Amino acid sequence: MSLHFPNAIRSFNGKHHDITFWGHDTALEITFVLELPALQFMRGDESTDEQELIHTFDQNVNLIHSTAKRVYEKKKSGFYRLSADDF
Repeated sequence: MSLHFPNAIRSFNGKHHDITFWGHDTALEITFVLELPALQFMRGDESTDEQELIHTFDQNVNLIHSTAKRVYEKKKSGFYRLSADDF
């Protein structure tokens, strides 16, 4: 089975202004952290506002998940930091 995202749970880290979300590959849970610069790249501005960044995540969830799948397939691991360079 390949990586999938069975729930829409995501968590904002106010200290680092990033968003953590989880995917699953069979019974394995995979953690992804989407870094602030990647979110700002998607927004087209330098916002650090929690609600705006979560909204950006939600608007771009298909792109984020497809990027996460691509990164995961290169090297299967249990943790990934997604940066602007990944997009």
